[in-house]
Amino acid sequence: MKSTQFTSVGFLGLILVQLLMMSAVEAKFIHGHLTTASNFQFLDRFCFQPNEKGTLHYEIKYKADQCCYKLLMFNDEPGQWQYIRKHEDTMTCGEKKEVIPGSYNNKLTLEDGFNGCEKSTDADSIEWIRCVGGRSFQTDRTRWWYLVISNCYSDNGIEFEYNITMTNGVKLWDKHFSADERYILETNMIFFFVYFAMFGVTMHFTKVLKERKLLHCTYKLFVWSILAELSSLLLLTVALGSYGSTGVPLPGLQMFANLLGAAGNLVFILMIILLGKGFTVTRGTLSELSWIKLAIFMTLYSITYFALYIYEETMFDPRDVLYKYESVAGYGLVGPFFIGFLWTCYAIFTSIKDYPDKVSFYVPFGVIFALWWLATPVTIFICNHAIETWVRAKIVNCIERAVICGGHVFFLLLTRPNAANKNFPFHIKTTQIAALDDDDDGNDTHRYGDINDFVMRAESGNVVGLDFTDLFMTDHDTVPAYAVPAEKVPAEKVPAQILLADKVPACKQTVIQIEPRPRPIINSWMQ
Repeated sequence: MKSTQFTSVGFLGLILVQLLMMSAVEAKFIHGHLTTASNFQFLDRFCFQPNEKGTLHYEIKYKADQCCYKLLMFNDEPGQWQYIRKHEDTMTCGEKKEVIPGSYNNKLTLEDGFNGCEKSTDADSIEWIRCVGGRSFQTDRTRWWYLVISNCYSDNGIEFEYNITMTNGVKLWDKHFSADERYILETNMIFFFVYFAMFGVTMHFTKVLKERKLLHCTYKLFVWSILAELSSLLLLTVALGSYGSTGVPLPGLQMFANLLGAAGNLVFILMIILLGKGFTVTRGTLSELSWIKLAIFMTLYSITYFALYIYEETMFDPRDVLYKYESVAGYGLVGPFFIGFLWTCYAIFTSIKDYPDKVSFYVPFGVIFALWWLATPVTIFICNHAIETWVRAKIVNCIERAVICGGHVFFLLLTRPNAANKNFPFHIKTTQIAALDDDDDGNDTHRYGDINDFVMRAESGNVVGLDFTDLFMTDHDTVPAYAVPAEKVPAEKVPAQILLADKVPACKQTVIQIEPRPRPIINSWMQ
């Protein structure tokens, strides 16, 4: 019940986050009807690829009495768009226009007889100027270009209709991607096939664990996170493939894909924390305080992401090339990851101290997932300070995919259910969980999957009166009401026996009588 309530809270926060989480590729086919009081209006930006046939096709229509408009194309050189952004409040429209050197063919006059423009009259005797044309871009490096339409001699602003298409190269599946977004589709396709293979292996391992009654809820969380990531990549591949070939995005599909991917990541984080605390590995449940801490942390994690994307949607200016991590909220995201890193390390340290027999699982688990927690803060730092803007989107996408996939692959290998795997964490059957609750204060009784405590008590002779229903369970056997010394009960009259000498040499003289009692119990996991 606790885990169900917690998961519901976490997913509610996640859904709120994803409603604003639109990190998908923006369309480079833009169109609309624009009316503004400004006489210098930014339209869009695009990053053209070197050694590719970059093209710009435009169709612009405005009333002839507003003549004449200009279509301006600024690049990312320090003396052009960057200079305008720093001084735009003190520069006039004409001064901004003259920032483009006269030798550049980047100022297109949209006047009758120039650059594909023609004057026409409609049925209402209104004269219009309609311009249809294009430009090609050949650059020595990947470069950002910023499109602006202006009418510096107008006192009434500007009003026009437009359709603009920008492409990189002629490849069918990615020509509409800006250079900073190219290869995101190919990267996602590669990871999709990796996850497809991983999901097949995971299903096989799940079948084996289920047959052995070792399919715990933490492993089910892992399976769900794999499935969510696989589904997310499939939908993103479809959406981005359609966009790359047509220039028309599928925002609803991309939003749902991002929702699935973030849900899978949230589930995976939950699994890491639960395993770090020993849940289903060294203990059967967690204390109330532990569940409260988990709920607070996951809520904090979701709220931070919520703030990150709220900030991106409301505060980021499309005239600047910014990424989601370039904000106060982006740096604030580092906090929950460091909390998760410290919490997981402390939980693993405690689990190893209390259960040294699980060190073969927790040492590699702790090392890898400590690095996994730190990967996102490192990615944020690299994104903001060490990657050029024209390659940032595709590099960060690759890093984020690799980090998530690496965590999944490592956990899959660590939990492979075969005899040669000494790191396998689960040694208690799922049918025994109910008998292995922690104490009320959250301190485990060290009976989870370990016979040593029972053996020590048997060797000391303190066997009389013990109730072994917490150690043995079956679906149909009976429960031992009492355990009495062997010398008081003739062996031939004992209805069922467990000879500890068969399993524990140090207890050869102890025979435990099992008398019927009408409730199901646990079958011996020593067999």
